[in-house]
Amino acid sequence: MGLLSAFRPGTTCDIVFIAAGVLAAVPGDAILYFPESGTVWALRRNGRLEIDDAGYRWTPERTEWLREPFVRKSYVL
Repeated sequence: MGLLSAFRPGTTCDIVFIAAGVLAAVPGDAILYFPESGTVWALRRNGRLEIDDAGYRWTPERTEWLREPFVRKSYVL
């Protein structure tokens, strides 16, 4: 599935799509965190990208947007 065919405006995909672009464009540490739910969707530190291991958040279509290697990890805050 191509990048644009998986993108549906007005959904969670908006945030994930933008975050993937920011991660690709901006070096250094970064976090995609939702304070309302206490959920860390993505964390990059020391050049290592970790994404939340919940498959419904990072679907195969969404992980295609990431331009760097990643590992899945669960965070509890």
